[in-house]
Amino acid sequence: MDNLTVTVVMRDGYYTTAASRQHEWHADLPEASGGTDNAPTPEELVMGTLGSCMAQTAKLYADRKGWKIDRVEIQLNF
Repeated sequence: MDNLTVTVVMRDGYYTTAASRQHEWHADLPEASGGTDNAPTPEELVMGTLGSCMAQTAKLYADRKGWKIDRVEIQLNF
């Protein structure tokens, strides 16, 4: 993979927009923390990223071994 760039912009309150290549995603804080709760928290995004990495790694390993798997589910608690 070539150079990886992610740009994050926060304008109003705590709502942020992150962008990389042609993709865009958002993060916010719950209302109790001063946010608008319009997107996952940064911690939830990190856990989702970790879970995605774990699931993709399991699928890559299974594919390499010739094992057919239809679904991988990862549940993370913080």
